[in-house]
Amino acid sequence: MMDLKTIRLKVVDANSVDPFKSRVRLDRENMNNLDLKLNDYVAVKGTKVAIGRVYEMREEDTGSGEIRLDTIMRENCGSKINELVDVCKVEVVPAKTVKLTPAGRNYPLLNKELVEFFRRLLYETPMITGNVISINLPGDFRIGGTSTPLYRSIETEPDDVPVYISKDSEIFIVD
Repeated sequence: MMDLKTIRLKVVDANSVDPFKSRVRLDRENMNNLDLKLNDYVAVKGTKVAIGRVYEMREEDTGSGEIRLDTIMRENCGSKINELVDVCKVEVVPAKTVKLTPAGRNYPLLNKELVEFFRRLLYETPMITGNVISINLPGDFRIGGTSTPLYRSIETEPDDVPVYISKDSEIFIVD
């Protein structure tokens, strides 16, 4: 996956509007170097690989050689602030199925109706097996006092390429 045109960037913290959204912020120069447009997908590799969607950095960050990642994206790619990561453009395909398991806390397993609700909230969320994703719930649907429960993808179909949740993706939440 990382044998495509790759650039190396220094990790900095995400903007305050980005946490839990699988966003990767790059400056226009780096987007052009990788032939990226807004909302394209990239692989970010530290000690592991994460998949994120591209958003543009603020103009004052241009030329900094940095990439903005939130805590979950940093965990998924196995990096910390001020470390270097490799970034490349990737193609993602709609997931046929995704199996998720609670990550971090013991969130309850969900009934069929709530799984459907989660699928709609996760629409177009990119991932590969092993990535942690968050589900930003409206206030009335909070689980255990939090509006952003975390789940780890333990299996995707297809399993050999990055995927995203589509309107037809089946989601299973398991122990």
